[in-house]
Amino acid sequence: MKWSKYNILFKSKKHGYLIYNTLTNALASIEPETYKLFENLKNENLNINDINNNELKTQLVDAKFIVENDEVEFLKLKYAKQKIRFRDDWLGLTIAPTLHCNFACIYCFEKSRPPIYMTDNIEEALISFIKGKNPNNLKLTWYGGEPLMDFKRIKSITKKIKELDFGLHVKIISNGYLITKKKVTQFEKLNIKSIQITLDGMRETHDNRRPLVNGKGTFDKIVENIGILKEYTNNDFNIYIRVNLDKSNENEYNLLFKYLHKRFNFGKMNIYPGFVDDESNSCASTDNCYLDRQQKAKFKINLYKKHGIAGNNTFFPMTSQAECMARGTNSFLIDANGYIYKCWKDINVSEKRIGHLQEDSLNENLLVKYNSGADPLEDENCKNCIHFPICGGGCTYYRLENKFNNGNFDLCYDAKDNLAEYLELHAEIKNKKKNNK
Repeated sequence: MKWSKYNILFKSKKHGYLIYNTLTNALASIEPETYKLFENLKNENLNINDINNNELKTQLVDAKFIVENDEVEFLKLKYAKQKIRFRDDWLGLTIAPTLHCNFACIYCFEKSRPPIYMTDNIEEALISFIKGKNPNNLKLTWYGGEPLMDFKRIKSITKKIKELDFGLHVKIISNGYLITKKKVTQFEKLNIKSIQITLDGMRETHDNRRPLVNGKGTFDKIVENIGILKEYTNNDFNIYIRVNLDKSNENEYNLLFKYLHKRFNFGKMNIYPGFVDDESNSCASTDNCYLDRQQKAKFKINLYKKHGIAGNNTFFPMTSQAECMARGTNSFLIDANGYIYKCWKDINVSEKRIGHLQEDSLNENLLVKYNSGADPLEDENCKNCIHFPICGGGCTYYRLENKFNNGNFDLCYDAKDNLAEYLELHAEIKNKKKNNK
């Protein structure tokens, strides 16, 4: 047995001595004497067999603070992720019933908003595609364009899918402008259990960044429609408010958060930051406004320290064996024309199509790039990094851009250089909640 390389020891000014394992997400408070013992184990000044406390040994093994072999532990993680990649008992589909959109967001990666809507023939081809996969469960996301611009098609497709008689789990990503009571009261019948809507700050800032195509503002209408969602959905329905941030609007996050909290008292509503990336070309080239990894961490830390705003897991890294749709062999994005893609960022980009619903052939060169190219499981830097079980190797799209298109994207997660402070803040939040009960 040996000390796991995924262990992190640190001393918190407020919470004493702590140990954390990135592979298991185990976090424990320890006594000073135990901390010294662990330091000796880490530095190989002490052998596991020299520990006389059998109860402590058992606890360390159970929490995987000590392991037989680090390589074997990594292989277990690799095996779990590969099983998920190649699962065929479920199908993941992101469907854009239309490429049309009523917004003209300044950072939208969909460079054009063509008024293209899915036809009946494409719908039938889509249903045949789903039948051919014959999954036990279908995880479906409505996307766009703006999917609510073709609500009739959403209803038509859903009706036919439900007739196939397998598990159906649905969410929708919408700009929120076209929400009505009539639509919302149909969500339950359509198996829609959650919605993601974007607000980019208070009224003036949001309206400048996310106007209608005619230039008019959208903030007031979206907020009004959030109220409709709160009132006319059941308690199991989740409303996710994404706030797209860069340096130009990061200081408005707390204002928007408090405004929405006061107006709606949260409940089933979750607000979180979504950082705009440098593929959108929304910043002037002479003044890059994107937040880098360290700036994202600083934003989260300051948001809590200055404004007391933090979610349950803002600072607690979550290990995950999940893979994004780009890596999954049974996950696809399908647009209104029937073209098939592997990543949300590729929609309406002709050279990124891997196939078409009405054709049997696939672009295997592109498909294998997404499924296996620039694989973090084969990347020596990732394999040797103690943060890999949390980070997962970063965005597949950007990994491929770095490898095949001379990209220079930072693939690491924001907690990497701030993990001790993140865990200390997590412990502080947890203790506050415990004391307030």
